[in-house]
Amino acid sequence: MRLVRLVVLGSLAICLVACSSPAATQPPASAGGVPSAPVASGPAVSAPAASAPAASVAGGGNGLAGDLSSLALTSTAKMCALLSKDEAKAIIGKDIALPPDGMSLSGLGTNCIYETESGMADGTWIKVEIDGVSYKANAGLIGLAGGTATTTTVGGFDATAVESTDTLKEASLVVRLTDPDTAPSILFQAPTIAMAKAVAAIVLPRLATLQ
Repeated sequence: MRLVRLVVLGSLAICLVACSSPAATQPPASAGGVPSAPVASGPAVSAPAASAPAASVAGGGNGLAGDLSSLALTSTAKMCALLSKDEAKAIIGKDIALPPDGMSLSGLGTNCIYETESGMADGTWIKVEIDGVSYKANAGLIGLAGGTATTTTVGGFDATAVESTDTLKEASLVVRLTDPDTAPSILFQAPTIAMAKAVAAIVLPRLATLQ
């Protein structure tokens, strides 16, 4: 199930990146395919210094400076360290039945998934995923899944959200980490947008630990 989701993401991403953002398609860092995160009390991400490269995040002045392409190469162990099991439990409101685990696929990214029961049934899991595609492409991908995409912010970061629907039981939140046409981006999925935003608020300040 996880592999299928990631392979579909990769196929759609290749199409979107190739078709919709010709000038901005820097090849994604060859790495894994799915993410997840640690603790709510982590330090806020500092604004980039004046001399930092222009690859920092926009939105409220928060951002990650420098070349972020290596984030998509993060190991699953580091991804799963961004959000604790207890934090995931507090957000989803149920015990996390399985050890947090994820996948890495070359060129796609890395993720970590928190399941309240095995099988990833609708409404039973949280996922954190750093993708080797741009924010613009990733926002397009979640729009293809159904539901209405809306722009929002979380922790000062620009984001696109698609709420869960009768047919789409998981909400998706894509957050911009750098220029909208430049990889990587980060995806949060949970039963509701409110839950996805709660996860993002914990994880985003900790991304600096992966650099």
